[in-house]
Amino acid sequence: MVPKDRISRVIFDYAAKIGAAQDLDALLVLIAGLARDLVGADRCSIWLVDAKYSRLWTKVAHGVQELRIPIGQGLVGACVTRNEAILVNDTLGDERFLRSVDIESGYVTKSVLTLPLHGIDGKPLGALQVLNKPGGFSSEDVDLLGLCTTHSASTLETQRLRQEAEVAQLLLREMEIARDVQQHLLPQAQPPIPGMDYAGYCRSAEFLGGDYYDFLPRPDGV
Repeated sequence: MVPKDRISRVIFDYAAKIGAAQDLDALLVLIAGLARDLVGADRCSIWLVDAKYSRLWTKVAHGVQELRIPIGQGLVGACVTRNEAILVNDTLGDERFLRSVDIESGYVTKSVLTLPLHGIDGKPLGALQVLNKPGGFSSEDVDLLGLCTTHSASTLETQRLRQEAEVAQLLLREMEIARDVQQHLLPQAQPPIPGMDYAGYCRSAEFLGGDYYDFLPRPDGV
């Protein structure tokens, strides 16, 4: 059982830092540190689903550079696919463990606890994974990390929504520029025709339209 005084101390140590974090990437790093220290693990990583390339990649990974693996491989892949926590205290005895990551990084993974990160629609965004706790992980650790997974998922959703808002603002600005260009392609003045009053006006239903008009002289010069 994890001593409650140590848990309180860890949460207290991270609370002010997390509350003051302005950058979302820095916040995720702090959350990963909190998860690691809460359960007394050696390392923590936060994995995200990249649906476009059918892979998982590390948004945060203690001790290594960014990792990428096919979406269905490894313990983290199994966690995301099954959408449930996976606890393994002997990686040598679990065929799902992806040893190539250890070989590539030079790290030796003995025990692993992986929990899914859920989006607002309930679907997994990725996973939070902690490695190598002395004595192994327990079901208590699964419950203890619930706070970190919730906070991580919320931060990732906020980051995604902020990015989408930035893209929408950029698109809006580009459409406004395109609208101005289109308006300037239309006649800006009507040539005078003796004895005739006339006018032309074009207004798109949305930002842009496919209509165009112009004033052209007839062959007789009128």
